Amino acid sequence: MLMTATANRTPVRIQLPKMHPAQAVVKKGMGRFNVVNCGRRFGKDILAQDRAVKFALKLHMPVAWLAPSYRMLSDNFRMLSHTLAPVITRKLNNERLELIGGGFIDFWSLEQPDRVRGRKYGHAIINEAAMVD
Repeated sequence: MLMTATANRTPVRIQLPKMHPAQAVVKKGMGRFNVVNCGRRFGKDILAQDRAVKFALKLHMPVAWLAPSYRMLSDNFRMLSHTLAPVITRKLNNERLELIGGGFIDFWSLEQPDRVRGRKYGHAIINEAAMVD
């Protein structure tokens, strides 16, 4: 999927991974609150990336990406850092990607979930929620 953003009035295109038909069905049916319970290798991270980019880059909102462990979090941080490289204005070590337009994605490990309390986000993604205590 291509997404276009504007940097200094110049359009920048971001190439997100292409969704397979089952992912597209899930995306089409999404509402305000969603739980995606699929088997391994379905591509839940691809769906989550799509949502994070939509809210942070297109809608200029703050996004929280939460994962059970730092290790799982760092994989997603690397993937999104690579995908969003042309539109990143600031990158903080495995913690935040700030994007053109003012949106950003914060990455949180849920090893100590109280650290996220009191934060304000327009969208939150909890990756592998079943693994969180």
